[in-house]
Amino acid sequence: AELGDYLDCDTYVAYLDARTLENSAAYAAACAAYLDLGDFLDSRDRAADMSARDRQTRYDRALRCYYTGSLDQALELFRGLKDYGDARAYTDYLTAVSMTESGETDAAMEIFAGLGDFEQASAYLSYLTALSLEEAGEYEEARALYSALPGFRDSFSRLQTLPGKGLERDL
Repeated sequence: AELGDYLDCDTYVAYLDARTLENSAAYAAACAAYLDLGDFLDSRDRAADMSARDRQTRYDRALRCYYTGSLDQALELFRGLKDYGDARAYTDYLTAVSMTESGETDAAMEIFAGLGDFEQASAYLSYLTALSLEEAGEYEEARALYSALPGFRDSFSRLQTLPGKGLERDL
C-alpha cells in the first residue's frame, strides 16, 4: 500500500524478498510471495511469470529424469504438471510402459494405441501385439512384427527363437 509519495516499508521489504526468491530461481516460493503482496507494484504480473517459470522448470526436470532413465521419478513429475505442454502424454506413456513391465498388456496396449506416434508408443503397441500373436501360436504374424522392430526391447532374440520357417531370411 502507498503512503502518499512513500511506499509501505514492510510491504516493500516483502517485495524485495520475493525478488530475491525469483533471482535464486525459487519460482514456486516467489510466486507465493508475490501473490501475498496482492496489487503491490507489479506483484500480480510477477506471480504469473513465476508460476509459468516454475511449471517450465518442473517440466525440464521431468524430461531430464525421463531421458536419464529415472522413469518412476519422471512419471511422478509429469503427473504433477497435469495439462502443461505434453505432460499428460508423457504421463500416459510412462504409465503404459510401467503396465507393460508389470504384465498388464491389454491396458497398456489401449493407452499406447491412444498415443499414436508419441515417443515409442507405436513400437510398444506392435511389440505387445507380436507377443500376443506369439503366445497364440501365430508365429508368421509375430515374425512380421518383430522383424519391423529391430533393436526394440527383445524383438531380435524373440525373432530368432520363433518356431517355423523363415528364420534365415529375417537375420
